Amino acid sequence: MATIPQDDWRRRPGIFFAVNVISMSLLLVAVLVYSSNPGPTRLYWSFSFQSVVPLWVPWAGALGGATISLVGIVKHAHDWDPDYYLWHIARPLLGGVCGTIGVLIVVLLIKSVTASPATPPSGGSAAAVPVAYDGPGIAILAVIAFVIGFREETFRHLIERVADVILGPGSATAKDIVAFVPRSLDLVTTGTTPVSSTVHLFNGSKDALGIAAASLVVEPSTAGFVAELQNEGAVAPGDAASVTITWTPTGPGTVTAKLTAQLGGYAADLQLRGVST
Repeated sequence: MATIPQDDWRRRPGIFFAVNVISMSLLLVAVLVYSSNPGPTRLYWSFSFQSVVPLWVPWAGALGGATISLVGIVKHAHDWDPDYYLWHIARPLLGGVCGTIGVLIVVLLIKSVTASPATPPSGGSAAAVPVAYDGPGIAILAVIAFVIGFREETFRHLIERVADVILGPGSATAKDIVAFVPRSLDLVTTGTTPVSSTVHLFNGSKDALGIAAASLVVEPSTAGFVAELQNEGAVAPGDAASVTITWTPTGPGTVTAKLTAQLGGYAADLQLRGVST
């Protein structure tokens, strides 16, 4: 990747902060405008997708995406990485798409929220509005979309594992069946102050797999990362083992390492990055 000049606009987090504030403002204004004059048919104007997922769903997903981008900008203003500028620009759109897909899974597969027959608008045809969601149902779907939009990376990792199992069961590797969530971890602190976070090692196999403290190895060992298994023993199929990662820096700077975990006969890797200012 080409080096970004020091005076380039991509190195200015304030620009992306403003973009996300504007995005969130437009989303909120749209809600206020609609709420003030919803109109009898506005929700259903030739938008047949409304019978499956309300328009509030992509809206909430986009809001969640813009929110996590705003949080990241504020959190990393002191150690801004311009390589992520496209990520921040795309977050509202990505949040809307992932939020909608996640809600479709809930509606079509899990079916925990269902629509009921709607009353057609005056003078309208019942065929134009076959079903509708009540207020609580829309609220539930909007919350799900916001959470997925906010934690889009975790949702993508889940989809990757599901796709690997469905589309390529014959070629699945150990990393496809047993994996860390998330698959990478950034720890940020100041000076030599230790910082910790917890990740989960999921057992996606059909067997109970054993894990012990000796199953966790960090390389290089001089990077300052320590992995602590919260509970030793067997991890049931579909369950997870919690691992606490603690990083103690020796001073300001950035270091990277890799945690390898053995769960039964499987292995999983977690990419570690520590930043101290």
